[in-house]
Amino acid sequence: MFIKDLIEDNLPFLKPSDTADMALQFMSEEHLPQLVMNDGNEVHIFEEEALLSFGGDISLSNIPPKFSGVFLRDSTHIFQAVDFLLKMDLSVCPILDEENKYIGCIKSNDLYKEVLKGQFTGEGAVIALKIDHNDYSLSDISRIVEAEGVRIERLYLAEKDDFQYQFIVKFNKKDIIGAIKGLKRFGYHVERISGVDSDSTLDKDRFGLLMKYLEI
Repeated sequence: MFIKDLIEDNLPFLKPSDTADMALQFMSEEHLPQLVMNDGNEVHIFEEEALLSFGGDISLSNIPPKFSGVFLRDSTHIFQAVDFLLKMDLSVCPILDEENKYIGCIKSNDLYKEVLKGQFTGEGAVIALKIDHNDYSLSDISRIVEAEGVRIERLYLAEKDDFQYQFIVKFNKKDIIGAIKGLKRFGYHVERISGVDSDSTLDKDRFGLLMKYLEI
């Protein structure tokens, strides 16, 4: 699935003539700490925390954005998008087509929900990956296991501490020896967990951790 399918049509985008107060009002209404501005030449991302330090009647054209020129292509796979949004700490992200035309933006929560969404039935092995914040790549994990004929069905994410994430990954099959060897070969620390039914206490606990972390 590609992120063009997650573009939020009803999400307002900011204009250079908008004031800081207007931007903050939009953010409050959308329950978002960030919003996108398209000035016709480049896309920018403004953040609530920064806008609060400026006078309310100052136009956005006179306020430095949090990010400029930060965007994703509409053909980006959702796993690659998750990597990008987590690393950049984005709540929203502008989407451009191959001709650099702004076509909308996505919300991080919508993206995470889509990654989580899947069939909560069936059997499959589950592993835990402990990964340093600066070392993980969700798209790399997917590529490694798919090369071994295994597909990720569900993905849970929890932040263990200030330095590490813990990924709980459920696959579409129990035989994942090749996938484990592949992940270890690329330096991932893998803990094998035997097949877990979708109604198990462990499964529910991990899902609860993820939902709490993502606040969705």
